[in-house]
Amino acid sequence: MNDVKYVVSSLGKVQDTPDDSGASQDSTGKMSYGPSGHDVGVHMNKNQTPSAPPSSGLAYPNLTDEQKLFIATVAGEAGGSSDAAQRAVANVIMNRVGYKEWKDRDTIGKNLTRDQFSSINDPQNQPFNEMTEYLKYRDGSNPRLERLINLAMNVYHRKEPDSTGGAVIFYSPKAQAQKNQEDAEANPNPPRWNYNELEDLVVPGAEDDDFRFFKYK
Repeated sequence: MNDVKYVVSSLGKVQDTPDDSGASQDSTGKMSYGPSGHDVGVHMNKNQTPSAPPSSGLAYPNLTDEQKLFIATVAGEAGGSSDAAQRAVANVIMNRVGYKEWKDRDTIGKNLTRDQFSSINDPQNQPFNEMTEYLKYRDGSNPRLERLINLAMNVYHRKEPDSTGGAVIFYSPKAQAQKNQEDAEANPNPPRWNYNELEDLVVPGAEDDDFRFFKYK
């Protein structure tokens, strides 16, 4: 395939760290977002080290910076979509590591850049920014975001099979069509990929979401 360097996000343009598992979109109009997570003041003296917020029931309480960005990217790309779509996007990130044109991106962190996933650090991407802020002072107060965190981290730690069957790229048809109207040259619809080299995938549970997922044949 020729120059497939990025995924077209549903929302706009476009570190390796130790295991932390100590406990165990969009313009489609489908999202309904609650308030951002509450700031929690954690008081420490100079001899204490930072710890997880005082909520012992949190799964994955000690997230690394890479893991936080991984979670926020899944939220930014598919935050208003089904669990199946969110899981699929997480698997796409994992499947790219060191594969084909991503061979030099041989870690998860190296794949988490804005030229790869356009939601990253996009000031207009509410799901990405909401999750980023919540993770700064995570207190378990937002069940919707906690559900996405757990879902993404299960994929990160490869605790379940790849739900996509090997997807490495995706785009959002409705969002792409809208962006194409704004700038057809920069946002061709569909994206300029070599579809002869790609297999269109059906991800169980994500059939009604605004996504098309592909893998190499």
